[in-house]
Amino acid sequence: MGGLASVTVNSWCRFGSFCLALGLSGYSHGVDYYLSGLVDYAQIRIAREQFVTPLARFKLGGVMAEGFTKGVGLEVVVGVPLADDENKSVTTEVNEHYGVYLTFADYRYKGLRLGVSLGFSSSDIDTTLSVNGNKAGDAFSSGSFGLSLQNSIAGSAHVNWVVDCLQYFKVEEVKMSGCGLGVKYDF
Repeated sequence: MGGLASVTVNSWCRFGSFCLALGLSGYSHGVDYYLSGLVDYAQIRIAREQFVTPLARFKLGGVMAEGFTKGVGLEVVVGVPLADDENKSVTTEVNEHYGVYLTFADYRYKGLRLGVSLGFSSSDIDTTLSVNGNKAGDAFSSGSFGLSLQNSIAGSAHVNWVVDCLQYFKVEEVKMSGCGLGVKYDF
């Protein structure tokens, strides 16, 4: 499954990173930028078996601060594996995870901000059978979506706690989704 789909997600991540770098260099006006880090518990379902693998997810994004497109943004995500998971003598390891998302996050209720993310993600997953040491790996890519809830920490205008829940991909009998808790810093 890796092939073309993985190349497409790689291309979108590079494009998203390029757009964000342009904005951070001062090229665009009216955009607010942020960086966040989360610890995410990703649930991987392969056939009928489930694995839980913690990831450190880092997000760099920009969101329109004014005008008709206020609240619309672009976000690049990179996930770093923190541990493997073993279930019934099969070990699952996420080697790399990345994605690019279009975000919509301007709804506020009593200080809480609700966001929606739509995009693409890709993960390189290895499985190892401990009985004989056979190892198999593949990259899985597909559309991705999720929700985010944010609120300021101790009334700070720049620091927020964040809860994200996303479905990263669903390809045939392989599915990866997760929820994470972390901190976001607004530039």
